[in-house]
Amino acid sequence: MTVVADLVTDVIDDGNFDVDSTRALRWLNGRHRAMVIKARALRKSVEIGPTVAGTQAYALPDGVVQIAQVVLDGKPIGQITAEDLAAGAAGWLTLSGSGVALAPAEDASGGKEVAIYPTPDTSGLTIVLRGVWRPDALSTSSDASLVVPAEFHDGLVAGAIATGLLRTEQRPDLAANHEGVYQAHSEEYRLQVARLYRGAGPAFIRVAGINA
Repeated sequence: MTVVADLVTDVIDDGNFDVDSTRALRWLNGRHRAMVIKARALRKSVEIGPTVAGTQAYALPDGVVQIAQVVLDGKPIGQITAEDLAAGAAGWLTLSGSGVALAPAEDASGGKEVAIYPTPDTSGLTIVLRGVWRPDALSTSSDASLVVPAEFHDGLVAGAIATGLLRTEQRPDLAANHEGVYQAHSEEYRLQVARLYRGAGPAFIRVAGINA
C-alpha cells in the first residue's frame, strides 16, 4: 500500500463519502498541486537545449511555474523583457556581464518559449533551466510524485475533504473547518520551504537599477 493510497482512503473514510478512489484522488491531487506550487517546493534543473545556430527561441517544458535561472554553456545569463528583443534587433540594446540574456517568448500557437539574445551562432551549447515546477499527478500505485512531507498530510486530507463536501453536498458550512486546516498547513509548509532556501545569516538584497 502506498502513502497516496492511504491518503485517498482517509479522504473517503474521514469525509464519509460515497465515492470511488478515482474521484477522491482527483480532489487530493488538486490540493497537493496547489500546496506545492504555493510553497514553490518543487525546484529542479532541466536541460532545454542544446542551442542550434541561428535559432533564438526554445520551448519551455510543461510544468514550469517560475524560471529562477538559465545557464548557457555553463555560464548564468541575465534576463530582459520581450520588448527588449526588438530593441536588440535594432542595435539599441547593450548588455554587460556575459553579454547574453534571456527573454520570454511565445510560438505562433501561444506556446511558452524562452528567447536567447543575441541569437546563438553556435550549435551544441547546453541550455539548463532551473526553476519552480508543478508536481506530476499523484498515483495510488506510486509515491514518486508526492512532494508534501508527512507532517502536512493531514492538511492535504482536510483540503480534499473540503473539496468533496463542496462538490458532492454543496455544504460550505461543513467544508469551512476542513478548509481552515488545509490553509493553515499550506501556509506553514510555505514558510518551511522558505526557511530551507533562505538559510541563516545575512540576506542578499536586490536593488532595482543596481543589481536587479
